[in-house]
Formats: sequence, structure tokens, C-alpha cells
Amino acid sequence: MNIEEYKEMRIRCFNMRVSKRKTKNGCILWKGSITKNGYGGLFRWLNGERLLAHRLAYEIEFGYFDRKFHICHKCDNPPCVNPQHLYAGTHQENMRDVALRGRGRKPLRNSIRSKIKRKKVDIKHAIVHNIYSDYEVQTVSLPAWATR
Repeated sequence: MNIEEYKEMRIRCFNMRVSKRKTKNGCILWKGSITKNGYGGLFRWLNGERLLAHRLAYEIEFGYFDRKFHICHKCDNPPCVNPQHLYAGTHQENMRDVALRGRGRKPLRNSIRSKIKRKKVDIKHAIVHNIYSDYEVQTVSLPAWATR
């Protein structure tokens, strides 16, 4: 199979897994496999590469792009493969976009952070106490690492 036949096969496989109708927001949704993060995926090719559907949609529409770029969604809809909703951006631009839209990890509130910290200290105390008692050592004070 030459490169042109391979490209045509990728386009045919892609088109078989795309919704024929747009959503009210203009999204064209991926109907194939979905990753745990909600992105469409094509997972097996002749050369073993794994592709994300929105990246392939961008490449089909706009041509080859440098793989160091992220393909970002203007619509904030991971299964969308509408090329008009996609743009190439750097990692920094993508992270800024994620933060502005409130996606990704949410920062912990201080009250939750302090509960987690107390729980960690309690667990460390229990571990040290068990180690000391296993070896019949008197616990005068805990080592510094057990109180962090």
C-alpha cells in the first residue's frame, strides 16, 4: 500500500465514524471509540499508531501539522471533530484555555487540604507505632518525617 492509498483508507475509516448531522452548536460528533477523557479515537492502524479523531480531522482539513502542537477545541466538546471548531496551539496555550474554561483538575480548598494533611499524619503515626511495636522499641518521640 502506498502513502496515497494509506491516506485514503484513513479518511474512509474516519468518515465511517462521524455523525452526518451537526448539533445545534455546529459540532460534528465522533461515533467511534471514545477515550477516558471523552475524545474520539482511532486505535489500530497498519503501522500501530494511535490517533485521536480531532487530530485526524484537523489533518484531513488543513494538512500535515507539527506533532508538537495540540489540537484544541473552540467548542469545548471533546468528541467534536468539526475542523472549524479546532485550532492548533502550544501546550501553554492549551493549558491556559483549560484553566479559562474551568476544565482539568480543580484546586483543593484549604479545608480539604488540611483534612488530607491530618489524615496523612495519622497514617504516618500508625505506621511508625506499628514498626516500633514490632521490634519492641520504646517510642519516646516520632522521627521528623512522621510529623510532616
